[in-house]
Parts: sequence; C-alpha cells; structure tokens
Amino acid sequence: KATVSVLNCFPHLHYTTMLSAALCAVGVLSAAGAVPPVPKDWAPLYPGEVFTSKNGGSAESSPFKWTDGKLYVMHSSGARADTDCPNANATAFAGYSFFHIREMASGRVVACVEESIGHSFFSAAVDNERGRLWVFGSAQNRGGFKAGPCQQTVSEGCYVGAWSSEDLVTWTPTAESVVVPDKTMIFNTGVTFTSLDATKESPFGAHQAIMVLEPRYATKPVNKSEMYSFALNRGTDGDLTKNWELMFDPLARPIEGCPTIRYDPEERMYYVLGGGHIIIMARSKDLITWEWAKQPMAMPAKDLGHPYLNHVSGNYYTEYWNGSLPRTPVDAGRAFLHNMTSWNYGVSDADLCCDGEDGPALIMHIVSQQRSPKNWTGTPWTYEGGGVSTAHPTLLAFLKAHF
Repeated sequence: KATVSVLNCFPHLHYTTMLSAALCAVGVLSAAGAVPPVPKDWAPLYPGEVFTSKNGGSAESSPFKWTDGKLYVMHSSGARADTDCPNANATAFAGYSFFHIREMASGRVVACVEESIGHSFFSAAVDNERGRLWVFGSAQNRGGFKAGPCQQTVSEGCYVGAWSSEDLVTWTPTAESVVVPDKTMIFNTGVTFTSLDATKESPFGAHQAIMVLEPRYATKPVNKSEMYSFALNRGTDGDLTKNWELMFDPLARPIEGCPTIRYDPEERMYYVLGGGHIIIMARSKDLITWEWAKQPMAMPAKDLGHPYLNHVSGNYYTEYWNGSLPRTPVDAGRAFLHNMTSWNYGVSDADLCCDGEDGPALIMHIVSQQRSPKNWTGTPWTYEGGGVSTAHPTLLAFLKAHF
C-alpha cells in the first residue's frame, strides 16, 4: 500500500471530470506558461517511420533493450487474446486486458502475461543494474466486460499494479504498488529509475524511482490538495512493489495526457513528455517550475498537411509486415499509409529507449484518429510509429537536443 504525503495545493491545475479511456487529452497545464508555437519548418529530430500496426501492437507500449542486447517492446492489449496472442490460454484471458512482450526486430510474441489480466494502460522500466524488467498498469479492465477497481463506474480501491521479470517469460504476481484515494482513477503511468545519490539533495529527498500518473477524478475535489501527479519510491533495494509515496500537489506535471518520464542524474533534471494530439516535452529540477521544449517531438499528418512518417521500417516487425505472423492485417496496414491526412488527427502515448549510455535513442508512439471531430465519419486505424535518432549517442542527448 502506498503511504501518503500531503503537501499544499497547486493553484494552476485545472479540474477534469471522468473521460472515456479512449480519449487521452493533451491537457497542457499552466505551470510552465504557454506552450511554444510549433515552428513553421517543424521536422522531427529523427527519421520518422512506421514500426507496426493494429494487432502487431498498438496504444500504450514501451520499447526497451534487454540483457541479451536485443530490442523488445512491452505492448498493452485489449480484451483480444486471440489476435495479440493467438497461443494464449483463451479461457484465462477471455474478457480481460493484459500486456504482452514482442521482439522488436521480428515482431514475434515472447510472452502473454496472464498475471496482468484485468489491468491496462501499461508502461515498462528496465532496472539495468539488476537485470529486471518492471511493468506498471492501472487496475482498469480495458475493452472487457469485467470491471476493475479503477473503472470509472467503480473508482474505489484503484491502484497501479506492478509486475517484474528476469527472463521476460516468468513474471511475479500482481502487486498493488501505488493505491490512490477513492473517487479517483488512473489511466496512464510512466516510471523511471533515478539515483539515490543525485536525488538526496532534491526538495523532496532521496528516491530510487519516480512515477508520473494521469488521474481522473469522479467529482471535483473539495480540496486542491487531494490532487496528485507523481509518486516517489523511497526504497533502496530496487523493489518497486512497495515504498511508493504518493505526492500531492504543488508538484504537478506540465502535460496531463499520456505522460512518461525520464531522469538525468548528472544535471538532476526530470523530463516529462506526452500529449494526446501532439507529443510535447518539458523539463524541471523541482517538478514545480517547468521549461518547455522548443518544438514538439511528433505531429499528426492532419496538422502538418502531410505525414511525417508514412513508410514501413525495414528493420523492425519484419515478420509482421511480410505476413508471417498469424492474423496480421498487412494489406490494410499498408493501404492506410497513403491517406494519412484524412484520418491521422493525433499522435500520443509516447515512450522512449534506451536508458543509460547505450544508444541510439528511440521514440515510439501511436498514430491514430484520436482527437478527430465529433462528426468525423472516416475509417479509423492505428499504427505504432516513431524513429531511431542515430544523430544522438544517448537518450539523454536526444532529449536535451529539444531545448
């Protein structure tokens, strides 16, 4: 169970009522002032490409480099075990959302994690020191008919589940790592390891990891101090199932929707990125005063008038795109690349690889019709896109290049 530290109120945070899980609002807060305008000559700091599409993995995903030196991706899955994981135990997975692991090069499924059923909005973090992958997800059953405690119809006993593995196949049972107050629920979370030495001089003391959360509130909080954006892990042994401290505002993320987080121990800087329309980023040393990046990390085709990515990568998900994997809508996936300006209203759910000194940097996010007008009648589609920045030797160098 999470311990709770109540701080003073944060006056800038605007209240939000419950939203559909399918809508990840850009929700930019005023803590950092106005978001800089998009440069007219905007271009990403990496060559944009499509990694995969539909049941090859979509929505909340985390790319990571594993102990064998290979790239893998943790993918969130709706209640559709027969598409993401054709070999999964249909009885155990039926009606539940869960996460699965894929090789990034081939697209092959490594594991469908039964321990995670009934949870969603997953994100992953690698403990490079101990050789362990951690995955976190809200106790919300997405796309199924069996409600969890984070469902907006329940919102009592909501928690962030945690699972870990040393081989990507065998997983620990669900741990209730962070329990949030009743009448609130959690959508996305993002976790990164920090540095106990670097953070011991921070305004809020030493912590081995930090979690950024995307909460929704059943009713407008009576007291602003009931609102929260971050949780700090006060442990010292790498165990992220416990020792989380939920931090109530004035600490506030600058980006409300679909957030993820990274930490620079040398400059003692937190980087938060996210958004449900464009992918933007801000950084801070105290989680209160934020500096915006000079430009977005990714933009939808509808805003640009052309797609910034509309070709399939030749290096990733190769067995998906050549049709070797079961139930892959390859022909439809390729067809939608040619008319992206008619349906691609949003990019969202970004995550990054790879932590530490092991480059190059990689960004992964979804490309979808999210944020389309209410009267839009087009055909929806979803890709996983992004790119690899060979121009930047490390992930932190890539993040810094945006400022």
